[in-house]
Amino acid sequence: MAQIVPNVVDGTAMTTVELLEAEGSAMGFMYLGGVQTLSFFSGDIDEAYTYYSTRLASVLKANPWLAGKLINVKDERGVEKVHLQYPAEVASEEDAKVLLTSANVFGKVELAKCKPSPTNSYIANFQAITAGKCIIPDGYTCIAEKLSQAKFSLIKCEEGFALVASISHVVCDGHTYYKIMSMLTETGTVEALSTARKHAFSTEDKKILGQTQANFIFDVNWYNMGFMYQAIGGICCCKSKKFVSYFLDSERVTILKSKVKEEGEVEYCSTLDLITSHFCNATQPRLLQYAVNLRARMPSVGLTSKDAGNYETVILLADDQYSKPAEIRKVINTPPDTPFSHSGSEGKRALPKGCEAFRARTAILTSWCFDHYSGDLSFGSCKQTLHVPMMELTAAPMDFAIIYKATPTRMGVFFMVDPHKVTALQANSDTVLSEEECFPAC
Repeated sequence: MAQIVPNVVDGTAMTTVELLEAEGSAMGFMYLGGVQTLSFFSGDIDEAYTYYSTRLASVLKANPWLAGKLINVKDERGVEKVHLQYPAEVASEEDAKVLLTSANVFGKVELAKCKPSPTNSYIANFQAITAGKCIIPDGYTCIAEKLSQAKFSLIKCEEGFALVASISHVVCDGHTYYKIMSMLTETGTVEALSTARKHAFSTEDKKILGQTQANFIFDVNWYNMGFMYQAIGGICCCKSKKFVSYFLDSERVTILKSKVKEEGEVEYCSTLDLITSHFCNATQPRLLQYAVNLRARMPSVGLTSKDAGNYETVILLADDQYSKPAEIRKVINTPPDTPFSHSGSEGKRALPKGCEAFRARTAILTSWCFDHYSGDLSFGSCKQTLHVPMMELTAAPMDFAIIYKATPTRMGVFFMVDPHKVTALQANSDTVLSEEECFPAC
């Protein structure tokens, strides 16, 4: 179990929690910007301010770590480790409302010029919320500027308003983020999440991933040096990516699921399996890094759905597995506490080495669809019209995909790909995408 230290700072009782190894590492989460979404609503921003003032106060009272800060604490050997420090208790919702303002966790943002809009491109909306200082930056900046680990901002738009919800990636993964988002829904249950890090995860996750694969992803090696070289080269050469997003075609999804079932290799495949295979067949990466939530996969560590933090990993898939949804499903069906059979495992395509690893093209896919989040943030007379991910990806060298709940009833897929690959996203016979864009391409 994690070391949780009660202490007093400036007369306030505080809790200090040592974060997971990866959370406090430059090779892990410290260089990553926050996890954030942009949600558009019809209705009145003043009604929204009243609703969120009350709702967020309840959430913050149960989860004061959202107003916490990252600090460095030296261990007994004098080695600095990243910790999360936050108020030990928020006694009442009135106290929570005060903390929302004093810790800059919630407020209205006035934008005179560039305002977010559902008819804007991804880049235009990201620039707008960046200009409004609505997003939580990387971990090092959070420490230097003593920033709270969450920020919720209301912005008046030309029609209706928008909510930017940003939480530091150092302290939360997608599962944790959408646990908090679900508490903001009108029917959501506000509950306390546990910040006590289960440090056994930092060693046991390598057994699930495989030591060879863990070394490949996290060590200083040809693959990671090549990854950095591609990122720097993309910036220096002004190599641009295309940002597009489409709603899913539910009829195509049903047809393709039936086709996979008829082939008989697996009894069931998910919508995510179909999207993953389609994305990779269209973009043809040497390796896909596929993000996986490990909470239900590591009972030996004692993880539960209420554990806040980054309890996730990525599995590695090459074309021998990502080319077919059924092969992806076989990997996902791996029993709990059992190593994944993926690239680098016995019988699977070997991981690249040397110059091949240095040149290897990578794609990343992550799903922001969670059962505990309904997809509907509507409240009172304010109705959610669109909900989209907002990540800092402009310098990323890889193709990228995020599956998300775009509206209360429809899923969307966001892509950042090389411009010449956009046509392939729609042209492939295994596409699950409609032609309707979630927002304009750029």
